[in-house]
Amino acid sequence: MPSRPYVASAAFWHFAAVTPADPVAEADRRTSLADARTGICLAAGANPADVDPATGYNLSRHAYETARASWLAHIEHHGLTAHRRLRLDQACNLWAARRPRFVAGDDWTARASALHRKYQASRGPCGDACEICTPKEPHAMADTTEPYCRGDRCADCEPPAPDDVHGEDDCCEATCGLCPRVRAHGNCFLRRGSEDDSKSCDQHGEGWLSPRSPEAEHAYQILRNT
Repeated sequence: MPSRPYVASAAFWHFAAVTPADPVAEADRRTSLADARTGICLAAGANPADVDPATGYNLSRHAYETARASWLAHIEHHGLTAHRRLRLDQACNLWAARRPRFVAGDDWTARASALHRKYQASRGPCGDACEICTPKEPHAMADTTEPYCRGDRCADCEPPAPDDVHGEDDCCEATCGLCPRVRAHGNCFLRRGSEDDSKSCDQHGEGWLSPRSPEAEHAYQILRNT
């Protein structure tokens, strides 16, 4: 007989795999997802009093510290880009709305920035896209730049739930080359894995909003798939 965690996990992925067009069916699906999340949390040993019945998320102090530690470690090693700041702020705001006493006086961004500066001290700046290593004026790129993948998720990624307190990314770096925004504007990376929204690209030598030439498109496909 399958274990309870397995059954709850299977139920979660079953309901996560479909998005009904019917509003009533979609509401029922979200309820089922919340129930499945609740089952996963309880099977993992969470206190029932800490699980939000409306969403199924674990809102315990331990869950908060785990989410915080995950974000701090990620930014410590990879820096803080506009895209990551968007998701970090989302996670903090969701926790502040549900457990304000946990977040009070706890500045995730300041702590993560301090950790990243210490980590990069002997390595040098990690890249122009990092707001910690290369601070930018608030208006510096306002006329041409928007947060990376605003609302547009990669074809291979799932959107996060609007009440996802863990602030999980909806656009992973590994597949951002497939992002609708990149396809529409012909944007490209300054280097592999970069989230830089620069106006020009040293791989193609073309403008940020310029359509790629056939030769540049061929070079981009090689770059993306190697």
